[in-house]
Amino acid sequence: MTGRHRVSLALAFLLALSASAAHGSGSGQSAPLLAGVTKITGSASAHMLVEVPAPASIRLDHTRGTRHPQGPSSAIELLGDGRFFGVALTTDSARPQVVFVAGQFGRCLRSRCEGPAKPINYTFPVGESSVRIKPGTYRLYVVTDGTPVRVKLRFQGLERATLLTPQEPADDLIATPARQTASSAAPFYVSGEVDHRFRGRGMLVTNMWTDVQDPAAVTRGDCLYRGSPPFPKPLADSPGCAPYQHVIGDGGYYLGSTQGSGSITVMRPSMAPGQWHYGVWYSVTNPFDASGRLRNGSGAVAVFLGFEGS
Repeated sequence: MTGRHRVSLALAFLLALSASAAHGSGSGQSAPLLAGVTKITGSASAHMLVEVPAPASIRLDHTRGTRHPQGPSSAIELLGDGRFFGVALTTDSARPQVVFVAGQFGRCLRSRCEGPAKPINYTFPVGESSVRIKPGTYRLYVVTDGTPVRVKLRFQGLERATLLTPQEPADDLIATPARQTASSAAPFYVSGEVDHRFRGRGMLVTNMWTDVQDPAAVTRGDCLYRGSPPFPKPLADSPGCAPYQHVIGDGGYYLGSTQGSGSITVMRPSMAPGQWHYGVWYSVTNPFDASGRLRNGSGAVAVFLGFEGS
């Protein structure tokens, strides 16, 4: 073999090795396809790119009231534990937009906790029975509270079945706002606060529940600030920390209350990058049960999820 042939073979080998490395790093790989039945697993919050090969839709069946324990709709099944777990699909763009979100709040206040038999389900967009999805590249997120989660999505318009496990760590925080009690007598007042910094754009979904027999006896609200300003006390007197309304003034969506749990869920799907400070509060005029003991069946959970842009 001549020296020229050796150089040619070595160059060909290096080119092949370079192409193989590029393919393995993902730069030459196409995103996995979503299928008619898409199963998703994960033990930590993560995301991945996916491809929608044809026009598709997924049913959300958004109705008020407690829904089936395994999911909020006939097309979305969720199985896991913890304060919150769920799934989200966003556009893959410089300014990601939410396509749909589905999740469950466990009505408990610690990571990896097991809530009551009937969790609080929710879907977004609000009031939509289904969401249409155009062909293209999207980003799929699975959100967990430190425990394994299994998700099953049924897309109309797509074929076959697939199993996906997102691996890229997500920018998320599932938090229980620190509980601060202002009084132990009626009106019983409780508030809590939590901070999170988004690297890019993101979303915030929150849930509060209170154990009271008379919903009219409870006043609840929340507030959201850029940065980390000190909240005036009491929290309910802070500007923008007004009681919950059917329209949230800072770009949020009131997802309604759930009968039987005294819960309210609020979704803010488009939050700018940077530091955010969230506060939640409630006041109860009848804080004691029939035995004269203070009711403890209340709490709030905030879920921050940062989006990855292309």
